[in-house]
Amino acid sequence: MLKRQFYLIIGLIAMLFNSVYQYSWNAFSPLIENTLHVRLQEVELAFSIFTIFSTFAQIFGGYLADMLSARITAIMSSLMMSLGLILASLSPSILFFYVFWAVGSAGEGMLYGISSNLAIKWYEQNRRGFAVGLVSLGFGLGGALFNPFILVFKDYRTPMLIIGLLALFIVVPLTTFVNYPEKSKLSGQSPLLLLKTIKWWLLYISYVFAIVPLVSVSSSLVILSQGFPRYAIVLGITLLPVASGIGRPFFGWLSDRIGRIKTVYIISFSSFIFSLLLLFIAPYSAIIVGLFGGSLISIYLSLVGDLFGSKFSTTNNAILYTGKAVSGVLASIFLAYLFTEVGRSYAIAFIYISPLLAISFLYLASKA
Repeated sequence: MLKRQFYLIIGLIAMLFNSVYQYSWNAFSPLIENTLHVRLQEVELAFSIFTIFSTFAQIFGGYLADMLSARITAIMSSLMMSLGLILASLSPSILFFYVFWAVGSAGEGMLYGISSNLAIKWYEQNRRGFAVGLVSLGFGLGGALFNPFILVFKDYRTPMLIIGLLALFIVVPLTTFVNYPEKSKLSGQSPLLLLKTIKWWLLYISYVFAIVPLVSVSSSLVILSQGFPRYAIVLGITLLPVASGIGRPFFGWLSDRIGRIKTVYIISFSSFIFSLLLLFIAPYSAIIVGLFGGSLISIYLSLVGDLFGSKFSTTNNAILYTGKAVSGVLASIFLAYLFTEVGRSYAIAFIYISPLLAISFLYLASKA
């Protein structure tokens, strides 16, 4: 049997390519707008498609991985993720782009769930936060690796095609080694039992609001930064995924030491403060929001494993991850509406109050 450290490496590399769907969106979106000759709202709809298909496909993929075969599910999802990029790069219109992007997003979501749960299932509770954070590090660093390359081009097709081909020849072969521990060695609540508890739903709502700042700057940094010089926006786009990545192992380690819930409080309050600064120094403040916000996702995933066990953790985390679809709609379509129809300050105010709502619901969950 492979050493569990090798599973972390597989998960980290898979996350490097997964991150293109989210953390390279700020680099791709203006290129897509110009290449396909579409409006901002039409491009942002593609990001919403990503969040919806990525999150809800995780439930299906999580069930297959937990109950049937993690390896087969990982191979299937890595193929979908790679082909989604390749086919989207060849799209003759935005409608074809939506279809191929949806396929790739579904693959990305399933692969994200399996990669995270390689850490959750193979590592015990007192080391789980750091392990999940280390795998999630790839989700931030991938954007930092690919974004400078993408920004060299004047259209989106070539860089997306190259990244998709690299994923096809690197990630797909690696997923043939994926494996979970024997089911008999794991314990935990099934999804049906989990969904009947008030604690779960309070945790879910908390997660939705907790990641709104991160998803907002991931999808809409360009429009939030209108009026700033191009170099500042490029700096924000490049460093946002780096900051999001490097915070994950550290805050995961911290959560192993002081507890997940206390760590979420610290991170959410910090996101609250720096979200306000989006009004004044958006490209730079977004980097700090990314530093704190990126780690929240991996900590919530670890928290589900702690509270509800690891036997069904791929499925349970997939259900939690559907909250990202809700956040994605709030942070792309709804945020774009506020920005264009009401005003920039109102859009940022919505981002600003979300961490406080997250803290409130998590507090209620901890008492339930």
